[in-house]
Amino acid sequence: MILRIVISFFIPMILSANFKFNDNYEKQITILRKFDVDSSFLHDKYLIDMLHEYKSATKKLLFFRAMSDAILFLPTIKKMLSDSKVPNEFLYLAMAESRLISKAVSNKQAAGIWQFIPSTAELYGLRVDSYIDDRLDMIKATEVAIKFLGDMYQRFEKWYLAAIAYNCGEGTLMNAIKKAGTDNLATLIDPEKRYLPKESRIYIRKILALAILEGSDDIFDSEYSHLFNTGNNSSLAVVEISGGERLLDIANDIEMSEDELKRLNAHIIHGVTPPDGRKYSIYIPYFKLPDFRANYRSRSIYEGEFEYIVQRGDSLYQIGEKYRCDYENIKRVNDLSSNHLYVGQRLKIPILYNSKQHQIQKKRKRSEAVLTNVSVGVQQDSRRKRYLVKEGDTLYSIAREFRVDIESLMRQNNLKSSNIYIGESLIVK
Repeated sequence: MILRIVISFFIPMILSANFKFNDNYEKQITILRKFDVDSSFLHDKYLIDMLHEYKSATKKLLFFRAMSDAILFLPTIKKMLSDSKVPNEFLYLAMAESRLISKAVSNKQAAGIWQFIPSTAELYGLRVDSYIDDRLDMIKATEVAIKFLGDMYQRFEKWYLAAIAYNCGEGTLMNAIKKAGTDNLATLIDPEKRYLPKESRIYIRKILALAILEGSDDIFDSEYSHLFNTGNNSSLAVVEISGGERLLDIANDIEMSEDELKRLNAHIIHGVTPPDGRKYSIYIPYFKLPDFRANYRSRSIYEGEFEYIVQRGDSLYQIGEKYRCDYENIKRVNDLSSNHLYVGQRLKIPILYNSKQHQIQKKRKRSEAVLTNVSVGVQQDSRRKRYLVKEGDTLYSIAREFRVDIESLMRQNNLKSSNIYIGESLIVK
């Protein structure tokens, strides 16, 4: 709701504004210099054509919509760029890559506003798995983009070359420079010579055009210019929640739409943090921070299923250990007749995790102090037999071990669902 209000307020003003594109030659030269581009490139026919194209109503709308969709992240991203040696105008590299859409995915499996492929993400330490895809985290991905661009600048010593390498790869750019016999921009992107792929030739012009466009003095009426003059003061707060928590519950705590919170935290793929007992950082609007501090309480109670794709070297036991799930339960929900897996196989992984575990463990310790006749987690008395739930147990595995049906087990223990917790004492006979 919050972001929709911003956008609904913002877009009509954009469409009704009287845009002017009075050229400011000195400002344009300054922008080119930030990319180490010679001022003569302002006369590049294709750059001029692209600037004219961006004056169209459709292109302007896309430009402003991109800025508005990422508006809460822009101050932080701008500050990160300012604090680094990367020119602020490289924000338009992200716009050229993804239109600043956090969930953007290419046909080459590049993802996020900076469009990292999985191998690059892994190389720079971004987490990509069934729970978390850090490429969709605007802040973490920006950190990596800054590092990558810095590495490319150190290698090629010109910012426009760093931008081109970002698009086509270091090797392709090196080969192009070798064939051209120079790293001069106009030569490298000459459409007749084709030293670089067409996409890369368009790409660098697009970044420069967007930077020049945003830098135009009269692109916004002064009445509305504050909407884009976000500065470096963050509109986001970073807070920590527990593993296994749903964004839905956090959204309810801070009276925010679940969809909006998920949009700010697109990197949390299923809307739930990994059920591993760790703490995880999420983003909320800064003005919601008091609500979070007042109302948040840990509720790691996610139950459900997600899909896991088998990797080389995986076994059912290892997968079960990784996700704290009985591997026999994985076999059951996937109707597997054996433990054999193959690379690329899709498995449903049942999840059951509860933050009350530490309280139950305390109860278990008290119970263990008074339990008698205990053998392999089973307590017997004259009337009934009890079983103490341990890590990895499921209601199904317990029912099978004691040769009782699940319905009977649930009825004897007054269970309304199949949820069981470590340390819980169950009547099994």
